[in-house]
Amino acid sequence: MAFTKITQEDLADKGVVGLPDTPNLSTQAMQEKFDEIALDVIVPKFNNLVDELDDVDVESKISSDDITNIRINNDLAIEVSRDGGETYIGTASSGHRIVDGSGTIYPNRSRLQFSNNVTIRDDENTNATVVNVQQGEKGDKGDAATITIGDVESGEEAAVENIGSRTDAIFNITLPKGDAGEAASIQVGTVTSGQTASVINSGTSSHAIFNFTLPKGDQGDPGTGLVLLGQYDTYEELIAAHPTGIRGNAYFVGDEETGVVYLWNPDESAWANVGPLRGAKGDTGATPSLSIGTVTSGNTPNVTIGGTADYPTLNFVLKQGDKGDQGNAGTIAVGNVTSGQTASVTNVGTTTAAVFDFVLPKGDKGDQGNPMTVNGKSGVNVTLVKTDIETKLSQTLAIGATSLTFTHDNINDNSLISIFSNPYGLVPINITQSGTTVTLTFDPQEVAYTVVVVVGN
Repeated sequence: MAFTKITQEDLADKGVVGLPDTPNLSTQAMQEKFDEIALDVIVPKFNNLVDELDDVDVESKISSDDITNIRINNDLAIEVSRDGGETYIGTASSGHRIVDGSGTIYPNRSRLQFSNNVTIRDDENTNATVVNVQQGEKGDKGDAATITIGDVESGEEAAVENIGSRTDAIFNITLPKGDAGEAASIQVGTVTSGQTASVINSGTSSHAIFNFTLPKGDQGDPGTGLVLLGQYDTYEELIAAHPTGIRGNAYFVGDEETGVVYLWNPDESAWANVGPLRGAKGDTGATPSLSIGTVTSGNTPNVTIGGTADYPTLNFVLKQGDKGDQGNAGTIAVGNVTSGQTASVTNVGTTTAAVFDFVLPKGDKGDQGNPMTVNGKSGVNVTLVKTDIETKLSQTLAIGATSLTFTHDNINDNSLISIFSNPYGLVPINITQSGTTVTLTFDPQEVAYTVVVVVGN
């Protein structure tokens, strides 16, 4: 359209504006001055506007008694208003914007064509076109996928990359090296006697202090010890008083500082000096080999001793302590991977920086796999059309109703949900999906609508 406005330039030198108070014009000239703006500016502009409106046939643009406004919304759909622009609703001819799973927007055509597994009928009761989708037969169960660990290496950030396929995944793992952890410590606390052997950790799980309670042993058989029969200041006094004796007789000779014990030796018929009044130093005893037996949890801490005297074992019952601070993560790396007859894993690193060498036997050759089956189609190569991956569901939103619930086995967390409605492009204000159920929420409507949900499988 070429509609134009009246500008100040159009009004320049027109009419009586700018004339002196006494224009010195004749009556006819003065009348022409008064009519100049109307005849030379307003009339030509108005006639031009009428011609332009006739050219665009404006009377046929809105042929409705109750539609007051028309606009195009952000989705390029036509919307109309019946209340002077307060509220708008979509027109039935505009339809929905068609968007695939990757976000590609397709042009909205005037004709919508369905595949062969769709039946369409006209419902005279609801004045709606009803679309029914025929569900295909359930396909055979597919082969199980496989997961294999590929390379495991250290790096700055943790990462897992699948270098295989979706059905035969091979994960390459990158593990960041953690800070060195603090070494644990174990020390012996108190050692007391008691009726029942026990060990109690009075420290922490990382800095243990073991308090031992050890039971007293059974009394031994009486020994054949010596009997001190008296005391003499010198050996000569002992000989003078007791020139002979019997086995087990003994006398203390001397004082407390230098005194010794003389024991009668029947083999030599003489008193033998056996040294001071204390036992001779015995031989070094064998060091027992102490090991940890069973370690179990319980409400009351306890330690029992098992095994033998030379190889005792400590069996612990430990009460679970408070949760400690998070320790620094260790590292795991894959070292050499070789083939062999017997599978094995050897840590050639340390407990905090493990390096695993793998020996892997070669497996038997597997049987030939079956052709893959996808959505009921089988073969080495499977071609899917739109109907193979879509499920269409429809319900009627009654007058005044605000929600519809669709339930189907093909609905899941990865489904692409598309909404179609009739006749005014009704759009839900909220869509929620949980398991195999999708719930649509609408504003209350004055007429009934048929809502179609398309589930991308």
